[in-house]
Amino acid sequence: MDILSKLNKGLKFGAGAASGTLIHDNESAILDAATQLLSKSATGAKLLNFAAENGIKMHVLRNKAEIAYNPAESTVYIAAPAGLPMPGMRAVIHLAGALRQAQQETMEGLERPKSANIPQDQYVKTFVQKDKDALFAQTCVVYELSKVNGLSEIVDEYEAMGYLSLYKAYQEDMKSQGIE
Repeated sequence: MDILSKLNKGLKFGAGAASGTLIHDNESAILDAATQLLSKSATGAKLLNFAAENGIKMHVLRNKAEIAYNPAESTVYIAAPAGLPMPGMRAVIHLAGALRQAQQETMEGLERPKSANIPQDQYVKTFVQKDKDALFAQTCVVYELSKVNGLSEIVDEYEAMGYLSLYKAYQEDMKSQGIE
């Protein structure tokens, strides 16, 4: 079974809410396949190396419908619907975003504000920058998996997420640099 099929199978057949835990029943299979795919991207490989070097754990939580990601101090979480099908490439994209947000905690100016006493505009500005940076990392991963590995379905999923314009802008930038 190829990696994408393994990922899709893990995401499709998770347990329902009665399983008694927030951790997705197929977490191991999902993370195994998602990290294998992520490692095929130069940007993704760097994110995975960062996680390994810094002891960042990865978890897949059960969620009712939409997938999301959330970094914590030493753990990143993505959420996937339990018992419902979900595009596997979305898990890869969100894992890249979660790992990048964890990495941001080591980058001056992108770490989460530690004080509640900062001005609201500074707080908002920091989180906007964090989101932009994570989206850029995700776009790099999508581009690298598509162009280098021929996984066009990841571009389709990025489009379904509403980010095709970011992908196309990045692709044009690569062309202008003679990379594509």
